[in-house]
Amino acid sequence: MELRKQFEYLDTNKDGTLSYEEIQSVLQSHLAKEECELFHELLARMVDHDQSGSITYSEFIDMCISRKKLLSRENLIKAFRQIDTDNSGQISL
Repeated sequence: MELRKQFEYLDTNKDGTLSYEEIQSVLQSHLAKEECELFHELLARMVDHDQSGSITYSEFIDMCISRKKLLSRENLIKAFRQIDTDNSGQISL
């Protein structure tokens, strides 16, 4: 139900889809202009499966599920091990 609320929050014109403009209006307060443009390209290429120019609720759910898989404990451990080159359990910045 939380995902539905997030979708509805982003869907400011209440047409049942998320236009790139609706998404971008939220992102502009968090990302630089170049990052917003990159995100737009990623949405078009990887999320907007039907190439309609907007994100349907099904596409939104698919994107969120993929994100959860990506950020799973197992994947995060693998990523940490990749950058922990000396196996110290710490990452030097």
